[in-house]
Amino acid sequence: MFFVLSKILGVLASPLNLAIILILGGGLLSLLARRPGQFVAGLGVGIFVAFGIMPVGHNMMAGLEAKFAAPLPMAMPETIDGILVLGGAFNMDVSAARGVPALNAAAERLLAGVELARRYPDAALVFSGGSHTLRHGDAATEAQWTKDFLQSIGFDSAQAQFEEKSRNTYENLSLSKELLKPQAGQTWILVTSAWHMPRAAAVMQSVGWQGHVIFWPVDFRTDGLIRILPPDLDVASNMDKTSIALHERLGSLTYRLTGRINPN
Repeated sequence: MFFVLSKILGVLASPLNLAIILILGGGLLSLLARRPGQFVAGLGVGIFVAFGIMPVGHNMMAGLEAKFAAPLPMAMPETIDGILVLGGAFNMDVSAARGVPALNAAAERLLAGVELARRYPDAALVFSGGSHTLRHGDAATEAQWTKDFLQSIGFDSAQAQFEEKSRNTYENLSLSKELLKPQAGQTWILVTSAWHMPRAAAVMQSVGWQGHVIFWPVDFRTDGLIRILPPDLDVASNMDKTSIALHERLGSLTYRLTGRINPN
C-alpha cells in the first residue's frame, strides 16, 4: 500500500501535471461559474510561471545537492570494505518494452560504482534495485538490467552482488543491510544521486547501518548557485528539477511521518 501511495503522490507532486489540471479544470469551471473558474485557471498559470520559468526548481535542487559534498580523492582511505550503489538508473518501462537496459539521467550511479570497484578491487560491490513500477510485475528487475549493462561495458557482473527485491529508498537500505550485515569498524561507500543523498543517508542511519559510511554523491543537476533569475529559459528542464526536488522533500516528510526516518 505504501508503495502504491508513493507512486500516486509522485504523480500529483508534478507541478506541470498540477498546472495543466488547474488550467483545464478552471476553464471548464468558468463555463458554470466565471470568476471561480478564472481564479483556478489563473492559479494554474501562476504555478506554470513560477516553476517552469522562474528558478524555483533550480534553487530547490541546488539546496538538496549542497547537503553532501563529493569527498576529496586525497581524503579517501586506502581500503574500503564495501560499495553500495542504489538503484534508479534505468527507465524500467522502456527497458521492458525494448528488451535492453535503457539508462536514464541517473546512469552516473552505475558508472561511479564501476569506477570505485576498479579503484577498490577487494571491496564488496553491491547494486540495490528491484522493480520501481506498478506494472510489469513479472518483468526483469533493475538488478537484472544492471547485470546486462555491466556485461555490455566489459565489467564482469560476477564481481558484484545484487539486491533485487527493493522498490524504494527505504527498502534499498533495509534489504541491503539484511543481505550484507555491515559490522562496526567497516568502511562503506554509498553511491546515489546528489539530490537523493539526503534522504538515503537519513534512511541509512535509521535502519542502523553499522560502520563508517562515506557518501559519494553523483548525478548533479545544477551548478550549485542560488539564482534570482533562471540560468536559461528551459521550461521542461525547470519543471523536471522541480518535480524531482518536490518528490524528495515529500518523500523525506512521508518517511518521517511513517517512522522510516528517525525524527532526530
